[in-house]
Amino acid sequence: MAITALNTRTKTERGERLMLRNPKRLSWILTIITSTLLFLGYSASAQTPLTDCDRLAANTTDARKHSSAPGVPFKQVRENVNAALSACADAVKSFPNELRFQYQYARALQIRDKKSAAQLFAKLSENGYPAAFDNVGWIQISENNDYDAAIRAFRKGYELGDADCAVSLFEMIERGKWKPENENQIRITLLEKAAAANHAGAVVALPIERAKHGTAPNDSTAAAPKPAAASTPSFDCSKATQITDKTICSDGNLALLDRRYVSLYREAHSGREGDRALQFAQELTSRKMRCGSDSSCISAVYQDGIVHFEKVVERQRGAEREAQERTKPRVTAPQDVHARDYRADFTYWSQKIENLHYQCDGGYAPGCNNLGFMYQKGEGVRLDKVKAVELYTKACDRGYARGCYNLGASYESGEGVRQDKVKAVGFYKQACMANLSLRANT
Repeated sequence: MAITALNTRTKTERGERLMLRNPKRLSWILTIITSTLLFLGYSASAQTPLTDCDRLAANTTDARKHSSAPGVPFKQVRENVNAALSACADAVKSFPNELRFQYQYARALQIRDKKSAAQLFAKLSENGYPAAFDNVGWIQISENNDYDAAIRAFRKGYELGDADCAVSLFEMIERGKWKPENENQIRITLLEKAAAANHAGAVVALPIERAKHGTAPNDSTAAAPKPAAASTPSFDCSKATQITDKTICSDGNLALLDRRYVSLYREAHSGREGDRALQFAQELTSRKMRCGSDSSCISAVYQDGIVHFEKVVERQRGAEREAQERTKPRVTAPQDVHARDYRADFTYWSQKIENLHYQCDGGYAPGCNNLGFMYQKGEGVRLDKVKAVELYTKACDRGYARGCYNLGASYESGEGVRQDKVKAVGFYKQACMANLSLRANT
């Protein structure tokens, strides 16, 4: 963030002093926001400058955030909540017509005052602010257990183009709370729309969902891959002569797909299915070159290749593990067996952990839960039950029932957190409200 340490400290202290110890100021700000929402419409982000409110509280998937603001994960908002509240209060005062500041203020306020934040999200949704519908929907679930109202909110937000609402509708299908016609196609369409808007969790889930249902990518909505700091492809762009290669070099998303595809291909080619991998790669390269400068076409080709080679690599790794099991001596200590497996298959585990981290950071609750389970059991990572509780909390906060159940079990057993059976019961209730069958984690 473009904020000095001194500025951060000053804003934090001011946030604590003004927001937490001066309820009149808070009431005054809420009055400004609610009255503005009732009588004023949305004004384009381009009409207002980039502010500290944008840097500290913008939602990464908010289509109406400032064009120069990448957005911040909710965890980061929580860590800088006082500075965010102060900055957004100032922004609301300076630009009362700008709904994005009011949304970002509500996003930070929910950490301190859920009830007031819920009122603001409701007013924002009444005024058609797309990102607010996702908050309204999850509030309906967490506070009222009203899935019908939540789904109505998600659908409205989705119709307005909100990526979070698309992913939330996907989760409703996953939970069995919404059963639309052509369910499999709807699931893929929702993820395609969210991934096209660069929703991190959707980008990861989309190829998995396509492979599950045997559906080819839709070129018009082909997903962009996760953003990365190093946005260069696997080849030397200074030597690129083909229009397709030049297009890949100019697009960081395509560059990331290229690196992922090439990495998987190399591993597949080095294994027992190497000849077939080479033949498939040659066919895919011909397809890719025919795309010319069509980015969506290139992306779709890469997605096909990634899905194909992920399956090949998984088969080869499985065969290698079986061969190792047949040749190595029997070991009575399970921990030794596990440690040996992990060292022999480090690439597999590192990629699995990386994908789960990315899913979780992108707001995909099942990814947080699954990653927490791995930390709890020490599978592929160093055993860390405190980290597991943190990840289960993220999943539960997102409304994922299994995450709430695992969090309740942690509080009940005292693993990774101070034992508190009252809190455990509370989290179990949240899990039951989501209609979770209380089974062991898998």
